[in-house]
Amino acid sequence: MNTISHLEWQEWSYNNLAHARELAKKTSNYSAHDIQQALTTACLKNCQNQPPYPWQLDSAEAFLLGLDCTIVAGTGSGKSLPFVMPSMIHPDKILVVISPLNSLKSDQARRCASMGITAVAVNHGTYTLHLHEELVEQKYQIIFMSPEMAISNCQFNSLLCSPEYHAHMLGVVIDKDHCIVQWGGQFRPAYAKLDKLRSFVPTHIPLYVTSATMMPDVVAEVCRQLHIDPLKSFHINLGNDRKNIYQQRIWSAHYYSSTR
Repeated sequence: MNTISHLEWQEWSYNNLAHARELAKKTSNYSAHDIQQALTTACLKNCQNQPPYPWQLDSAEAFLLGLDCTIVAGTGSGKSLPFVMPSMIHPDKILVVISPLNSLKSDQARRCASMGITAVAVNHGTYTLHLHEELVEQKYQIIFMSPEMAISNCQFNSLLCSPEYHAHMLGVVIDKDHCIVQWGGQFRPAYAKLDKLRSFVPTHIPLYVTSATMMPDVVAEVCRQLHIDPLKSFHINLGNDRKNIYQQRIWSAHYYSSTR
């Protein structure tokens, strides 16, 4: 995968999107134009009349069509909107988002609520019997949670394994997915176990992984661990250049612990 150039991966991605569109046409009255128009209309309605960018529409459509997506874009570029927009047009569907920090999850849930999307932050501090019952009843469109909840909490991941949830799931999102490589050692070992998600949900339920700080080798490792095939997925790399941000390579906890 390291030998795949940016242009080659982009070409494969859009070929995969075109192929997914053709398959959808054969099984339903699918129209890429109609879907992108519906996404745009929903975004204008729920995002203070701000239209989505073309790459956001393409990413959202690819995700809706069941393609695994890897999105690399700078902080503040709007890389979360593509996985939120499908919930705007499918209010009966469930999206699971794995996020690293409790404060971030709560903030993301509040932002979704401001867009008219029912969302909840789930962690060991908020997970009660009442909340579990609400989740069973599928009261929330988007569930923000920690990797520990998704992987290690038997009560919750029993939901992820249930056919009832599978029938209503849009997909699984891993936000800040560079943490899989950088935090997946002794610091946050649950991140190194996120490949188990593939055993919790059927393969037709797509993964959407996104980060602002993935170098090419990190993208390759994340795809390897999550079993994402670059030849069958959708990839967007907008770069992450920001005037007030710079990159610095550091040793991950996993690498350090395995070499000391």
